Amino acid sequence: MKINELEQRLSARDRELFADSALWSSVPPERRRWPSLVASPSAAKAALQRMSDEAKAVLRTAVCRFGAGAADEERLIQAAAEAAGLAGSEARLGALELYGAGILFAVRKAWGDRMAFLPADIYGVWLRSLYPCRLVPLDADAERQALPVAGKSGSDVPLSRRLLEAWAAMFRSGAGLTAKSALPRRTAAAIEEKLAVAADDLAALGLKPSGSVVHSLPAALALDIGFRLGMIGFAPEAGCFEWRDEAANEWFALGHTEREKRLIGLCAVHYARNAAPLSQSAALLEALQPFRWYRVSDIHARLSELAAPLADRTEAASAIGGALDGWLNALSAFGWMERGCDGTGEPLVRWLWEPPGARDAAEDGAVGDAAADSCVGFGEGDAEEPLYIQPDGDLLAGPLVGYAVRWELEQIADKVSDELVNVYRLSAKSIGRAREEGRTEDGIRRFLERASGCPLPPAVDAALAEWAMRAGRVAIAEAVLLRCDTADIADALERDPALAPLFIERIGPLHFAVDREELAAIRKRLESLGFPLSSRMTALGGDAGGDKQRVKDAGGRSGAALPAQMRNGEGGDGFGGFIEEPRRLQLYELAVEHPQPHEWFPQLDKTPAMWLRQMRAYHPSTRREMVERALLWQTPLKLRTEAGAFAFIPGSLEGTGGTNWAVTGTLRGTENCSKVRLTPEMWNEMMLIVPGVSP
Repeated sequence: MKINELEQRLSARDRELFADSALWSSVPPERRRWPSLVASPSAAKAALQRMSDEAKAVLRTAVCRFGAGAADEERLIQAAAEAAGLAGSEARLGALELYGAGILFAVRKAWGDRMAFLPADIYGVWLRSLYPCRLVPLDADAERQALPVAGKSGSDVPLSRRLLEAWAAMFRSGAGLTAKSALPRRTAAAIEEKLAVAADDLAALGLKPSGSVVHSLPAALALDIGFRLGMIGFAPEAGCFEWRDEAANEWFALGHTEREKRLIGLCAVHYARNAAPLSQSAALLEALQPFRWYRVSDIHARLSELAAPLADRTEAASAIGGALDGWLNALSAFGWMERGCDGTGEPLVRWLWEPPGARDAAEDGAVGDAAADSCVGFGEGDAEEPLYIQPDGDLLAGPLVGYAVRWELEQIADKVSDELVNVYRLSAKSIGRAREEGRTEDGIRRFLERASGCPLPPAVDAALAEWAMRAGRVAIAEAVLLRCDTADIADALERDPALAPLFIERIGPLHFAVDREELAAIRKRLESLGFPLSSRMTALGGDAGGDKQRVKDAGGRSGAALPAQMRNGEGGDGFGGFIEEPRRLQLYELAVEHPQPHEWFPQLDKTPAMWLRQMRAYHPSTRREMVERALLWQTPLKLRTEAGAFAFIPGSLEGTGGTNWAVTGTLRGTENCSKVRLTPEMWNEMMLIVPGVSP
């Protein structure tokens, strides 16, 4: 779940309480607004300075063990306690601190269990705040020897441009759904061809298509991104997908760098969540500076350090290599990152575009003294270049031609070259297609002159006029043929005022062209007139039920049910994604109320106050009772021995009573923790330590 989704579910009072947390006290009151606080790298760093050790332990465990996914709350509490040598109640108090600041959230399952999670779109901010990048690129001499690796450098075309072409191909090929609520195969194939991303690169991330709309993983990715950006929607009454111009125009208006940066962040949030090492790889790589080579071994080593809070570092470290390699392959396939090697053959990588966290890392001063100040992709800056129109009708689009122009080119022309400079060609077919989509000759002419900044060449202007004049003058229409035995019967049917409007036109003395969708009404009227359709004629003409597939393939005119992803999701349109999510947190109730510390300790009011206030010597039976209470509450005990005072976290109790019993647990010293087994005579004095209650 993301911050904007949480914001929609939270009340204004909830947001005010988050902003009032002591963790944000360093932020000036006029700027203390949730959710901007939790998404700000500077505010996150300041909050960590004020955060308790218990809250840091829970946060580190959430970031390192569970990544950008959700965890069962009790499992998170237990893991944090084990990793940091805390009692369960101490870790729980740390989680409560994070809940109260709007950093950590929980949802409640139907049976009462809770899942805790960091909002997916701030995961990278908090990982990089806890574990700054601290990776330094190659020096100038080493960079001069670095070379891209042939076959591993990915695509030269960024993902945003390929998505634009894939979406255009989708709507050209037919965006209506079939009878099985799926995109036609030819449409999915057209999307996949334009996207040019190998399914294996996506499958390596653990991604799978969701639902039945499209089974091709690359096509599902293109559709998923289009919906998440708001540029593609679904029209149930028409049974087809639709293009949303307002959202598209906002996206096209972004600068080249900003557009790619947002897309990098979107992919990290939604497609790097299937495993903690994958989330960590995506978040750490976002802090690298663009156009600078980094050693893959250095990145791997830094990621391995994140396994420190985990019980089994070896198992965690073994998963890092595969996750890092998989995400690097995906970034290369998306046209954002380049693979290379140094003079010794050691693997290198570098960004070709600015990632979301690069500037934050630069502010930390931990990215090397030669970090790039200007973060741009293809070309110098974000200025758009004009379209060049050749006298033969070819349109030359350089790498910095604006996306609004590129989208229109996809509608009115055919791409004939996909090099650094794309070549589009106007033709009678492309202009005919544009005219069918509602574009006019004058509109096409004005667009071309505006995009190029020049009048059309005379030959192109004349060809445009001729093609536009001929467009749509001839068409092939699909219809059912209604045949009568005699001309007299045909005349009688044509005169019927209820039946005549259902015919498209009369063809000769015996036949009528009939719309398939009107067959049911025609059959009913004919029966009322005493002319029931013969089975032979029905077979010749076809039946509406048998042609639903063709109708939907032609454009979804018969309507279709909402795809499953849009019926059972979040938000107003219920979008659930065309790529499977590990856990759909949106389906659960958000748990914003959190217990006060004293609510975790049953019978606290009946507990002797002296047990909580000072160290004292007690009878063995009372000592056992205090140990049992500490086990129930998951709190530490403070024990005094001849060697000094120590905090002790009981784990289990042995024995029946009297002096014949022992307790096993963790003895927490000033430097380390150790497992011990204690009998009651092994300490002199004791007291209960109740977090949030004890003085």
